[in-house]
Amino acid sequence: METINLIPQEERVQQVKTKVVKLSTVLSLAILVLVVAVGGFFYYQSFTLKTKLKATDGSIANLRTEINKLASIEIEARNLYKKSTVLATLFESRIYYSAMLEELEKSIPQGVNIKSYGLMKDKQVSIAGRADTYNQVQEFSNKLLERPLFTEISLNSVGLDNNKEGINFFIFVTYNEDLLHE
Repeated sequence: METINLIPQEERVQQVKTKVVKLSTVLSLAILVLVVAVGGFFYYQSFTLKTKLKATDGSIANLRTEINKLASIEIEARNLYKKSTVLATLFESRIYYSAMLEELEKSIPQGVNIKSYGLMKDKQVSIAGRADTYNQVQEFSNKLLERPLFTEISLNSVGLDNNKEGINFFIFVTYNEDLLHE
């Protein structure tokens, strides 16, 4: 069965156009609502990020201010570290000359008097003294060599005192500097 359409052709074309316009309007509005929703979402996200960025910038500025306030402490700490490093180096390389004096004192026999002593640059000690006999000078030299600290003895001069009551001597004693660091 066929239906007869009594609507004129122009009216039908007009109805189709109206339906197409309505459909396109609805579709355009739907797309517009979707675009507005997506735009709103991105605007909200952007606003939130900008707010967080401003808060973070403020926090960074506050922390920089705190860091600048601590600059003098940092400088003092750095200087203190340098000083402690220098002191540690000095303590590690420190020579205990008192140990040498103790070893020297233990080596002096009866009848020998030390008048003077001095430290030389080439790990030597110069010792000037007086003894009653030549044998006491030899005994003093032998006792020094018995000590592990002293490695070599060089008799520079020996002679009778002007009053002929004793013997003046002058010796150089080489020492092991490594044993003085302990």
